[in-house]
Amino acid sequence: MAIILYRVDVRSSASLHEKLIEQQSERAAFGEQSFEFYVDDNARNIGYVFLRWESRRSARRFLESSESSKLIQQWPIEGVIDSIALSNVGKMLEEINFDQNKA
Repeated sequence: MAIILYRVDVRSSASLHEKLIEQQSERAAFGEQSFEFYVDDNARNIGYVFLRWESRRSARRFLESSESSKLIQQWPIEGVIDSIALSNVGKMLEEINFDQNKA
């Protein structure tokens, strides 16, 4: 599993959430499994978009596509502050759960 995390400057979190739902099938064509959206409790204009992918390859394929830019440009945001791609997340979570079960 891989995750692409976007930190965005958002004015209407409800509008962004609706747009993410609307675009979900287009991202799924590249291998997105699910998404989550959170707003920073300390800075209400900062949002975090987590896009979960079936693999690092599918996340990379999406990022390198023209569709990626097109979809992000449609988000009702002031701008993307930064983004990060995380891979092998499933394996890391399994290791954390295994270590907790040993305690």
